[in-house]
Amino acid sequence: MVFRAQDSPLIKAASFATGLFWGLSPFWGFHTAGAVVSAIFFKLNKPITILASNISLPPVIPFLIFASYKVGGWWLGKNAMHLQFDKLLSPEAIQKNLLQYVIGSLTIAIVVPLVSGTLIFLFLSRRKPE
Repeated sequence: MVFRAQDSPLIKAASFATGLFWGLSPFWGFHTAGAVVSAIFFKLNKPITILASNISLPPVIPFLIFASYKVGGWWLGKNAMHLQFDKLLSPEAIQKNLLQYVIGSLTIAIVVPLVSGTLIFLFLSRRKPE
């Protein structure tokens, strides 16, 4: 069962947040593996962790990349590269913008799971046990 009754709200929220971290991280190709290893190591709910790591589905990826560039641009300030959609996927553009993307992606991968994990924990903690 995905939502094992014996798991505490903290375990469920941490499982979801850990999966989100991996799914939003810039470690393409290692999302599921990282989620599984983390779930085993931290004794989390594996199905919840794996499910949450699948946030980076193909229809969502362009939005994640765009948000990562924007957030990375906030960190880099005047050194930020402005996105040019006609040249976004060229090898030169990827090389120039990689640092900005990685910084933004890691920021999102840390902030979004912290906020959503906290909200899920608060929600599950207030629910009456079944």
